[in-house]
Amino acid sequence: MAYENSGGIVQERDSADDVPIRSSAGQPLQFEFPAKDKQKWERWSDEQIKLAVMTALHWDLAVPRDRVHVSVDRGWVTLSGHVAREYERSSAEADARMTRGVTGVTSAIMCRSGE
Repeated sequence: MAYENSGGIVQERDSADDVPIRSSAGQPLQFEFPAKDKQKWERWSDEQIKLAVMTALHWDLAVPRDRVHVSVDRGWVTLSGHVAREYERSSAEADARMTRGVTGVTSAIMCRSGE
């Protein structure tokens, strides 16, 4: 099945999914996710990711409040601070890894076992 888009380029589409598969003009295709799927693939801003990670840490009772600090650069989360036990550090790391929009996590949390 072929159709002409608003730019006058004829594209062939797979009839089952209605997804562009080839352009007859020799130009690369641009794919846009359907509106229902956009929220799954749109990139979150660093501020949105930071807020989501901080919220996850706040609600995790295994992570002491105000001891873990969060910074985000292009989706990569860096955790820093001091906690008393190893499970507190690993819980904070897991919370960050499971947060939507996070591309990676670096943990610089120090564990003070003697407290």
